[in-house]
Amino acid sequence: MINADNSQTATVYNGSGHETEYTKFNTSGQKTDDYFFDGSTGRETEYDQYGNNGSMTAHLFNSNNTQNAIIFNGNGQEMEYDSFDSSGKLTSFTQFTYGAGGGYNAVAYGPTGYETGWADYGSNNMLISSGGGQYNFTLGDEYGSGSDDFDFGWFEQDMGYSANFGFSF
Repeated sequence: MINADNSQTATVYNGSGHETEYTKFNTSGQKTDDYFFDGSTGRETEYDQYGNNGSMTAHLFNSNNTQNAIIFNGNGQEMEYDSFDSSGKLTSFTQFTYGAGGGYNAVAYGPTGYETGWADYGSNNMLISSGGGQYNFTLGDEYGSGSDDFDFGWFEQDMGYSANFGFSF
């Protein structure tokens, strides 16, 4: 649908006629918001918000009422992964930084900001060093420029990735 101000919306339905995705575009045609729904129940499973610089935040709504937020910068690199309990309280978060040579560091924190573990990875995603709890920070799921349709629903199905990166807290 093209609106009077030249902004647009798009709705996707499954074979049964249930809405599975609703997307908003600004007047310049840039995607600003993307909502995903379970086609059989109508439950919202994900909300993605896109920034003008190509950044994106994916909000994942899990069936047990917990939530995750995954923040990507304009280059498609994951910058932070936040987990919330069913009452909306922060339970843990992980921050990622990237080096010039292609490697990255990940630091995990508890709900009050105390560090629970860290890991350093080389440009080949191989672990160089780590400390703290047992976890797997390996990255490899990046999104593109923000101009295409990106379905991040796979975060919920990839148990090694979405289950707090396999952290043991």
